[in-house]
Amino acid sequence: RDFCLSRGLGDVYKRQLMLATQEFYNGTQCHKLSTSNPYYLQCGDPTGTGTGDAGYSFPAESGNKGTFKAGTVAMAPSNQNRNGSQFFIIWKDSQMKGTYTVIGSVAPESMPVITRIGKQGTQPKSKKPAADTSISVVTMG
Repeated sequence: RDFCLSRGLGDVYKRQLMLATQEFYNGTQCHKLSTSNPYYLQCGDPTGTGTGDAGYSFPAESGNKGTFKAGTVAMAPSNQNRNGSQFFIIWKDSQMKGTYTVIGSVAPESMPVITRIGKQGTQPKSKKPAADTSISVVTMG
């Protein structure tokens, strides 16, 4: 199990569970890496461009702000303050500006991989990670 979603999230949990069950994320690439505070890897876009989604969106729920610990997984809302399929993983403790719905955390044994991706940085003149970030399968426990 690479990351665990929080079951107490209602609609967000149900939607993410549905996408994982439908293998929506399988074979997708994480498309954005931030190498300065906040430190995150953004995933969940089937096109790999940052503009794709699951074909629907829903209002962003009230969330958390402040310091997010490494391993935190949260929804990545669009500019219209709506959630869809995109999420981000904090790879180094970060101070977050704004409010985000935390949906779970990366399993401790998987954090070295996430940290290594973050430390490898981005492709030249891009925000795409330099490392291969393809998601083979998402499982939820």
